[in-house]
Amino acid sequence: MSDAEDKREQINYISVDSAPKRFAGPVSEWQAPRMLALFTSLAAAQLWLVNTDVVSGVFPNRDYVFSLHSGRHAIAIRIFLISFFVAFAAFSSGGIRERTLFALDMVLTFLAGCAVFDLANATAHHVLGSSFSLHFSAIASALLHKSVEGFIL
Repeated sequence: MSDAEDKREQINYISVDSAPKRFAGPVSEWQAPRMLALFTSLAAAQLWLVNTDVVSGVFPNRDYVFSLHSGRHAIAIRIFLISFFVAFAAFSSGGIRERTLFALDMVLTFLAGCAVFDLANATAHHVLGSSFSLHFSAIASALLHKSVEGFIL
């Protein structure tokens, strides 16, 4: 083996950003496809559920939105985020208890943020007589959760 080949084998391309010590570890090559399959199944089941006659009366916007908003949207962002949080936690490291608590933490924190926006919207509707746009509420609740998640991690 030449000296250049020996040096190339010693190079380690892992950085702190791509593999933080507390979070990185070897995983199966099937981990991502299984997570995506679970995410897709959860999202499809929830989308079907909110479009049934019984549940669509509770969620007329076809997403987990608890107050009246102006407008409609094409993407049920809250359903997709909840599906992602559960699927991500299901394939994270740790035992079943840790993964379950991780999923609950992400989902409940996200829903609490959504509740803040929905309560603000209901208050605005009651006081001002107009509601926030559904686009605003969906994007703002997703951004709020992302900023809270970044602060916690």
